[in-house]
Amino acid sequence: ISRPKLTGDLLKRPPFRFLHDIVSEVTRNTGFASGLYDETESDSSKIKGKEAKVGYLNKLVTCVAHALGE
Repeated sequence: ISRPKLTGDLLKRPPFRFLHDIVSEVTRNTGFASGLYDETESDSSKIKGKEAKVGYLNKLVTCVAHALGE
């Protein structure tokens, strides 16, 4: 992926927005996880609070585990 820039500082402890941007870019470029998130979840500014962010990430973990056959 070409954006966001994958710098060492951001990769050490990535903020939620950074992770969201990576997931969105991977989906846009590869189609992986297409349709996983609803309209609200597709906009990082609409995901408020720790519970919503954890829910977003848990969906991704489940999707990756399923794709790997686990």
